[in-house]
Amino acid sequence: MSSPAQQTDTSVSAVRARLVVLAVSLPFLALKVWLAATTHGTDDVRTFQQFAAVIDRVGPVGIYGVAHAAGGLYNHPPLTGCLLWVLQQFSRHGASFPLLIRLPATVADVFTSLLVFELVRGWRNSTRRAMWAGIGTACSPVLIIISGYHGNIDPLFILFVLLSVWLLTQRHLPLLAGLTFALALSIKVVPLVALPVVLLWALLRSRRTLLMFAGGLVSTLAVVWGPAVATHWPALRDNVLGYNGWSLPQWGLAPILSDLGVKSTDLHALLGELRTPVVVASALLGMFLVWRRRDALGPAVGISLACLLLLSTATGTQYLTWAVAGLFIAEPGTALLYSLVGGVFLFKLYDAWSRGTWDLARAAGWSAEDTQLGLLTWASLAAALVCAVRAVLRSPDTPSQSRTSPTNPQGTATERRLGAAVRAALQTTPAATGAAGHTKVES
Repeated sequence: MSSPAQQTDTSVSAVRARLVVLAVSLPFLALKVWLAATTHGTDDVRTFQQFAAVIDRVGPVGIYGVAHAAGGLYNHPPLTGCLLWVLQQFSRHGASFPLLIRLPATVADVFTSLLVFELVRGWRNSTRRAMWAGIGTACSPVLIIISGYHGNIDPLFILFVLLSVWLLTQRHLPLLAGLTFALALSIKVVPLVALPVVLLWALLRSRRTLLMFAGGLVSTLAVVWGPAVATHWPALRDNVLGYNGWSLPQWGLAPILSDLGVKSTDLHALLGELRTPVVVASALLGMFLVWRRRDALGPAVGISLACLLLLSTATGTQYLTWAVAGLFIAEPGTALLYSLVGGVFLFKLYDAWSRGTWDLARAAGWSAEDTQLGLLTWASLAAALVCAVRAVLRSPDTPSQSRTSPTNPQGTATERRLGAAVRAALQTTPAATGAAGHTKVES
């Protein structure tokens, strides 16, 4: 959370820095729009187009009752269906669907860059550092390729998560923050890993903040998810909340274990068992950081998402976007390294999948070179994550955000109990100390 001086900061330097981030974002916005307008993208574009056609007939809720809609498993939350319905209406009037499906993520990246700037400035009290973090996000090769070319909407839920954090920490609007976080969960279920982090921060601030945030969250989820839950709960439970990937992962620890001799059947079972522990461990890491540093909600949420990606038990190249903004908030230097290495990996992979045309990229198995680059990207993510955690723990305390009051150095009874629970969970959860794996929550 920013101090009062930061909240009312209207200095020329802050305004100029914000405008610089925006100015840098706009050429990359144009580049992504050009990519979206001149290429088809990956198989995801075609899949979304098929889903949109079904939704146009049966509606965003009715599609959950269509078995394997358009030849594929429909595993998206309700708000994504509403978005596809809107895009389909534009497409019916002549607009290019491959362009339309990539516009939301492309536009979202601009606002994400600005939110990174605001969150870093509020946390680190440094306009210069915030400016470079925002610029790094805007220039990220990972976001350029995924938002402008791939054709999925993961960057959209990242925007809503960061917007929720900004509303909480810098605008003190918990009700609206809860509503915004619910929208993120209604696009992809991945933000579930960050929800405990935000709830803990809200509780530590005040019970009123927690209740207001929870009220906005629950009421919005009831409106958006309610009709689908009421009419198609089994499909929603199995295909959306229970979705666990299509095939054996090619990312992270899974191929390492495979190379070490773990059989594919055993690996599938192991990854399935690790799914929940990995989500819990990623959430606990963020909660621990928030407990130690009350002013670090932004980086803590970003670190939880990055940890989820690091331990992923599934493969999806669009997942690389999960870590970009959060790592730039926490530690821009190593975030830049991850973004550059990940960009090279994605470029080589999509160049091979599209046979050098960069029009239609058909997903295929990774070559030996792709696997090596993927492992290098994973290693750079691990290094960036470690440095991000270290940066949060070693960042200087802001007097107004110190963990305990001078008159109560041990904190309140509630805080002491929560602290003991978090420490015990971190010590007893196997995945929290480096277990392999992660969850493919959503395609």
